[in-house]
Amino acid sequence: MTIIGTVQLRDFDRGVVRLLGPDEVTYSVDGAARKAFAVAVPGVDTEIAIYGGRVPVQFVNPEDVYQPAIVPCYRVARTSVSPAFNRQPWYTQAAIAAAPGAREVILPSGDRGYSGYEEQWRATPFDVQYDLTVLGRRQEDALRMLLHALRCCKPPSWPVAVVDSIGDTRQYDAVDLGVDDVSAVADVADRVVGWTMSFTVWAEFDLDDTVTGTAFTGASSLDPHDPLYSRHDLILRTHVGVDPTDW
Repeated sequence: MTIIGTVQLRDFDRGVVRLLGPDEVTYSVDGAARKAFAVAVPGVDTEIAIYGGRVPVQFVNPEDVYQPAIVPCYRVARTSVSPAFNRQPWYTQAAIAAAPGAREVILPSGDRGYSGYEEQWRATPFDVQYDLTVLGRRQEDALRMLLHALRCCKPPSWPVAVVDSIGDTRQYDAVDLGVDDVSAVADVADRVVGWTMSFTVWAEFDLDDTVTGTAFTGASSLDPHDPLYSRHDLILRTHVGVDPTDW
């Protein structure tokens, strides 16, 4: 159960892939429908029919080494995940709401509440590092692709849109951009011109379960000797919704 939605690591992977503004592409492999992402980069035509000439955007998993590479392309790889205790809001609440089945409580003061609440604790911050690699066959294509990526990842910081478990979009900062040349020329036929953009996303993961507890609905209604004892509170606890004019 969640009140305001939760976010996990895979949600940030998707958010980084979508940084470049790709479109979703559906194509068929052995009769089965597959989905992929591809982005239109001005001046770059991949001549790949299933992508409509656009540049594919791939998220790198370990098993991808068994699949043929497509160049030109963008490749996103997650390189490290580490807790960010400097951004930890210790013991804080993210949201609170009436628990399922809770009764509304009205105190003599007119205050309204519920007999039980759900509390969702704030997510734990993490620093997640990514490499966004630009790979092209020609220098001009690779530079155009790099320019497009830099326009989407503009230093000193830029937002990463992440969709949480209930479909809401959240914004997280990405920082510490570094750009390195990774071009390689095995021979003329296998020439690859490339750049790797490394950056850190100030992420957070929901690691705590939602807590449900009984609410305090007024002065003690269990001990008649308590100076704060109130017969009205006792009525409210046992017969929520009773007409106050009947007291």
